[in-house]
Amino acid sequence: MSHTLEQQLIATEKALLREKRARMQVELQLEEFSQRAYESKQLLLEAYDQASSKQIHLQFLSYLASDILSEKTLDELLMAFVDHILLLSDYKFAMHCSLSPEHPTRSSAELKYHGKPWLAYPISNELLMRLQQYHQSHHDDWQELPYHQSIFQNINTLPICETVLCAIYPLSTKESGVIAIGLNKQIENPEFIQTINTAIKQLTSAIFRRKTEDKLQKNYAKLSATHNELKKTQKQLLQQEKMASLGQLAAGIAHEINNPLSYISSNIETLNDYLAEYSNLLTGTHTLLSSEQVEAFKHLKQDLDFDFIEQDIKQLIPTTLRGVMRVKEIVDSLKSFSRSDDGATAQPVSLAKCIDDSLKVVWNSLKYEHTVAVNLPADDALMTSGYYGKLQQVFVNFFVNAAQAMKTGGELSIGVTSDNDYHHIHIQDQGCGMDEATQRQIFNPFFTTKAENEGTGLGLSVSFAILQSHHATIAVESEVDKGTTFTLSFPKSDS
Repeated sequence: MSHTLEQQLIATEKALLREKRARMQVELQLEEFSQRAYESKQLLLEAYDQASSKQIHLQFLSYLASDILSEKTLDELLMAFVDHILLLSDYKFAMHCSLSPEHPTRSSAELKYHGKPWLAYPISNELLMRLQQYHQSHHDDWQELPYHQSIFQNINTLPICETVLCAIYPLSTKESGVIAIGLNKQIENPEFIQTINTAIKQLTSAIFRRKTEDKLQKNYAKLSATHNELKKTQKQLLQQEKMASLGQLAAGIAHEINNPLSYISSNIETLNDYLAEYSNLLTGTHTLLSSEQVEAFKHLKQDLDFDFIEQDIKQLIPTTLRGVMRVKEIVDSLKSFSRSDDGATAQPVSLAKCIDDSLKVVWNSLKYEHTVAVNLPADDALMTSGYYGKLQQVFVNFFVNAAQAMKTGGELSIGVTSDNDYHHIHIQDQGCGMDEATQRQIFNPFFTTKAENEGTGLGLSVSFAILQSHHATIAVESEVDKGTTFTLSFPKSDS
């Protein structure tokens, strides 16, 4: 019995030992699994941290690329660049400087404390000297230096930190930018350095591209302006050539008209003399005839209505002579209008006569639908010094414009007021008038409100230039649908 119990105890001990060994083996396996699970978790966390860091760095580069492609100004781009870097770092202060070694007074700086906005920072002579020394090192990448070895050591207004991250980038061939970031601890992540080095290179490339684009845009603007000026000059030269040709043509026509006009006038005056002699002959003939012959002669004259013819001839010849003189005046006005003043010296000019001659030139444009009221004193009362032909061109331009402004008719009035130094000629029409925007542009070359084939836009601009050369001024008052008044003020001349 006892032997059986002993065997049972031994069997139980062996079973317990086997169970203990099995449990120990399971525990070892569980511990090994837990260790592997922990290591996997750590690796996963490290991978996650690395992925998050890479994502942040990639996002930073993405933001930078977006800023570079945006329409931000260069200053806005630079400050956004620094702000993006500050979001990635644990910093105490950040400084951004624009350094001009050749012109130190142009150098400037901005400072930002952690959690505070950017503020202008005065650059001391000591800091400027240190920045210039640092600029001479020409570093292309970021440098991390202990604070006591950096250019900011012993700058009392800056907080002390452990390390300073610095970079230089070119703003132009003669100016550079300096970025400095004071950090609370040293940088342990090499990917951060790699990212910001990539970013500073992208920034440098963007700055050069912006500068090149600005230069190209300025050059394009200059070329466009030059091209437009050349086109305007070409049009003006063509217009001047046309005016010169027109002047030569007018002078030639005036000369050709003058020749037959002279003998027409001479012949009419001779005919008038002959008619006077003929009248004397008829009167003398009466004394030689008998009474019957005189009566017969009277009846003959009555039948032929000779008394009316005789009276009519006495009116026809003077009116014909006046018409010839009128033509002669118009021809003389054309000759004065077409003459060239180039190379001539200024002469005393009667403004009254110049206005009168100008009205004769444009009379055909005014006489049918317009009335002209001229209120000017005698010729010798309105004297100035200048060039007759050019001043006549000015008045012709204003009179033609006035006629064209009064398409349905109206009155053109020409008056004068004088003071101690100037004669003020007032040219007023009852035309369509102008708004303020049009008034500001009327003296610009090639500006016109007329249809494309009706005007060159040079009349008033040329007139303005001529008036300036005569030291004369021009003022305009206008109201839409009521009319316009131009006042031309000419310096007085005694002779």
